[in-house]
Amino acid sequence: GDAAIVDMATTSGEAAAAPGALIEVRLTAIRYAARDTNLFEFRRLDGAPLPPYEPGAHVDVHLPSGHSRSYSLIVARPEPDTYTVSIKRDPASRGGSRFMHDELRVGRTIKISAPRNNFPLKEDASHTVLIAGGIGITPIRCMVQRLMERKQAFALHYACRSRADAAFLQELQGVPGVSFHFDDEHEGRFLDVAGIVAAAPKDAHLYC
Repeated sequence: GDAAIVDMATTSGEAAAAPGALIEVRLTAIRYAARDTNLFEFRRLDGAPLPPYEPGAHVDVHLPSGHSRSYSLIVARPEPDTYTVSIKRDPASRGGSRFMHDELRVGRTIKISAPRNNFPLKEDASHTVLIAGGIGITPIRCMVQRLMERKQAFALHYACRSRADAAFLQELQGVPGVSFHFDDEHEGRFLDVAGIVAAAPKDAHLYC
């Protein structure tokens, strides 16, 4: 049947100007997530909690070039002491992912915006269908955590070119409701998004 609501997130590219003062943070950790994808963890310089946020939120990272890039936050906490973003290195990067991967080092300070959420999760939906492609798993992973905490019904369809490109693969394997599609294991065929949407329950909320 027809799904009630479809929400789509795009946080790549240059960010719009965010209201409010910027927050100065320090990069405290870089961790491997998948091929060409790292997790970057930030803390405030004074050690105070960062502003809270809900699944689907992102922050604007302000680069030394004067540009900013938006990155989704991956772990929602009531009073977070860290923000963590997942960034894939893009060979065609105009400065965002290239700077984060090649130049930003642990200990360096950088300025970010407060969180904004243009991709909010309806946490009490009777059923939620999540569709993620590649690094698009970042805000979706945060939603999965919240839905599992609330014991809400959901299905996640996660597609990547290959297993090597799938961030959070080990974490998500074995989670009820999660299925994977790797193009190189299906003769290059893409995930059947139209079929997933058509099969969604009538009152489901879809997030892509």
